[in-house]
Amino acid sequence: MRNQSSSKKKTHNDHFKFRERLSAILGVVLLLVIGLGLLFVPQKVYGKQQEPIGNDLLYLQSDAPGRSKIKHKSQPLSGEDSTIAEPFVPAGCTALGMYASPHGPWVAIDITCEASGFVQVINASSGKPVDLDANLIQDSTFVNWAPTGNEIILRVGSLPNSRIYLLQVNSGKYNQLPVPGNVYDIALSTNGRRMIYSLTQGLGYGSETWIADTDGGNAQRVLAEPNHIIAFAHWSPSGKEIAFIRMPDSNIPFTIGELWIMDEDGQKPVLLGSADAGHGYRPVWSPDGQQVAFVVREQNGEENDSIDHEANYVAEKLVSNIYLANVNDKSIFSVTKFDGALTETPFWSPDGEYLAFSTTAGGSGMDIWVLDKRNDKLSQITHGLNARQPTWLSIP
Repeated sequence: MRNQSSSKKKTHNDHFKFRERLSAILGVVLLLVIGLGLLFVPQKVYGKQQEPIGNDLLYLQSDAPGRSKIKHKSQPLSGEDSTIAEPFVPAGCTALGMYASPHGPWVAIDITCEASGFVQVINASSGKPVDLDANLIQDSTFVNWAPTGNEIILRVGSLPNSRIYLLQVNSGKYNQLPVPGNVYDIALSTNGRRMIYSLTQGLGYGSETWIADTDGGNAQRVLAEPNHIIAFAHWSPSGKEIAFIRMPDSNIPFTIGELWIMDEDGQKPVLLGSADAGHGYRPVWSPDGQQVAFVVREQNGEENDSIDHEANYVAEKLVSNIYLANVNDKSIFSVTKFDGALTETPFWSPDGEYLAFSTTAGGSGMDIWVLDKRNDKLSQITHGLNARQPTWLSIP
């Protein structure tokens, strides 16, 4: 597993990878068809050829409607910012999400438009785009990176007739994964031998979650949720647990959901706590697999509270904070305690020492903040830059 306005100010909230599922379930249509001639144009590369980047912070900066830059910070708390590349964003479109490979220089950019969408992959070491099969990238949505870091999972086409592909970034080769056309979310196990995927028949039908071998064998339904949607089910780094978001099957676009964890075979699910749902915020595992970072909505959304109720339908009305869940004792606690701020998209550094996120808490729009886990100190990294979608490179 995204909302739109003419100013595009809301789009930082709307990067839910199963919005086409939501078109049936929530009545919100997100078409992902890119017009001919708009697939790829040469990226702008700034300055000299750069040395390989490792364990560094990246973020998206939007300095004009429809225009975004990938910014690089060599040291998360003190390094200077530089521009890696400027993704190609057609008129009327927005760079909706940015996801660095877990191993290697690749960065995937989700581009969403009023009636189109596609994925770009950029080599962050050079700032150059990766030349991928246009027939595959057209009408595509980023789903996940494979644990190898050199393979990306894409969903192509619209539900209920979409296709899931595993694409090798280096070679450009790809193969279709053997899953139904109504699958909206999928992830591979740590060893790449199994996959967990969720599917839905539409509004009022809930969802099912399955685990199978990547060749389709040994398929087993692990969750049957007639009244809920399961999102972002993903194995821990050790491969011993699976975290996921559970949200009501409702025509309310932005609801309060739940963070759950279960064992590697999809058994023994345990509720950890409430979590924001509908905006597309993924629960993210710490590199050591001991904690899960996630977004918690601070409003209850009840009908008798006009402000809270409005947050059910207007993305930018969300008030939220970042929380951590400890896997061992199942406790949760807040990382941030901002009052009245929209706080989103947590992302761990590869060494687990930093947790980056974006928030409006600085008072000048969306900016990047970092939690230093060594001393639990929060630092504002950008100031008034309309910066969002922090991610980290990990290059051996």
